[in-house]
Amino acid sequence: MKLNTPLVTLLVGAALAVGVLVTSAVWSASTSSASASSAAGATSRTSPAAPAAPAGPATTATSAPSSSSASAPVTSQATAAAPTAAPGATASVNQADVPSQADYVAQVQGGGAAVAVSVHGDQAVAYICNGHAVAAWLRGSAKNGKLDLTGKNGARLMVDYRKADAAGYIMADGTKYTFSAPVVHREPSERRPPGLYEATATVHGVKIKAGWIVLPNGRQVGSVEYFADSAIPPTAEAPVLDLATGTASYAGITLVASLISGTTGSGF
Repeated sequence: MKLNTPLVTLLVGAALAVGVLVTSAVWSASTSSASASSAAGATSRTSPAAPAAPAGPATTATSAPSSSSASAPVTSQATAAAPTAAPGATASVNQADVPSQADYVAQVQGGGAAVAVSVHGDQAVAYICNGHAVAAWLRGSAKNGKLDLTGKNGARLMVDYRKADAAGYIMADGTKYTFSAPVVHREPSERRPPGLYEATATVHGVKIKAGWIVLPNGRQVGSVEYFADSAIPPTAEAPVLDLATGTASYAGITLVASLISGTTGSGF
């Protein structure tokens, strides 16, 4: 049979058109898939994952909950870091070791001066002298085994006292003296006992005040203040105090010394 040439040509063209259509559709789908994959890869390469937010303190409401094993060391460290109370923070003075009346005398450390301290109830008197230029009287309160006394020209005494001794320092004439003075034990004797003695008088129209510190070994150190009522009285060496009579002779005037004692309350 003889084929009609125009019809054959038409059929072949139609078949070719269908093939082109199918091929185009497949290619388009493949290209779209490849483009999507490529875009995803590009996004993955250029947009790294955001770092995890740092964990906040345990008390922050927005913090991510942590496991019990992770939080245990934190609790332990916080407990270990907590300060402990100082051992002496609650320590108190043993009142049984604080006398209500006592006298103390001693030489100061590193010098020829001597110091006397007398406590009677809640009051205290102290004196320091070196036999010539240094002389200072101090008064103040006694409380819980501590003394804070003041005197003329910036003199000051800071002391802890007990039944056995009184220890601390005294400032006089711009110099700091440290000492530890044993308590004076009163024993019957014909001589004046160790301790602090004072005498006042008017000599040739000038008011003077003499002070003596008698040490347990019998040695005495004394000074005299001229114009005793002035803010900074000049001083000189005191005459020797007769411990049998309790008197001393100064510029033809007899000075009568009296004992300042916390034990008896005299001089307070």
